[in-house]
Amino acid sequence: MTTKTATKYNVGGVALDRPFKIRRLGHFGFNASDFEGSRHFYFDLLGFFVTEPAGAGLFGRHAGDHHSFALFDKKKFNERQYAGDNAKHFRPQNDINQITWQVQSVSEMAEASKYFRGLGVEIMREGRAGGGGSQFHLYVWAPDEQIFELYYGIEQINWNGYARPAPMRHGTPNPPNQPQLPDYELVRADIEKGISVLDGCRHVSKMPLKYDVDGVLLPQPFKITRVGPVNLFVDDY
Repeated sequence: MTTKTATKYNVGGVALDRPFKIRRLGHFGFNASDFEGSRHFYFDLLGFFVTEPAGAGLFGRHAGDHHSFALFDKKKFNERQYAGDNAKHFRPQNDINQITWQVQSVSEMAEASKYFRGLGVEIMREGRAGGGGSQFHLYVWAPDEQIFELYYGIEQINWNGYARPAPMRHGTPNPPNQPQLPDYELVRADIEKGISVLDGCRHVSKMPLKYDVDGVLLPQPFKITRVGPVNLFVDDY
């Protein structure tokens, strides 16, 4: 729960200067000029799993989070992302698609929207993702025009490898200012409507399993186990 005192916010019983606390680096994304070459490098050589297509790119993962890495075709992404009012944020040299940070709760996400709006920060997107990941999210522009995301509750991919089908994602552009139904209740209602969890995307790799990595056969002789740290070089330090 998040509450505000005269100068501080109560975030889970701790007084902080903002109504949320970043717990970890979430996922990051690149905009690649050579999309196919980058796809081969990150997915085939490094071993990220493809979760599902992501518009002008791919969502990838190394563990249970729906995506810990996203790769986009730079030309296609820029044409889509920087149209209209967003054109002022375009920087041709920017290859970073997004950097994301996980907070602790739905309440922190709701309060973060109020916090940034109260500071006059331009909010690019908020609410709950209707696409891959289904997370509660808040997107703002960082000073160097990188896309910055706070999120909570990203979809988990379990042993069967299926992503959540689109009708189960329940996306909304509105911040979660009211208590939300738990995901298992949303899934129960969707199943009663005849939606199958097996209607989601399940990518099957064609890479041969030839390396013994701690007793498991993998396409590479190693396995990525975490994301980060990440360093940023900025003009406006």
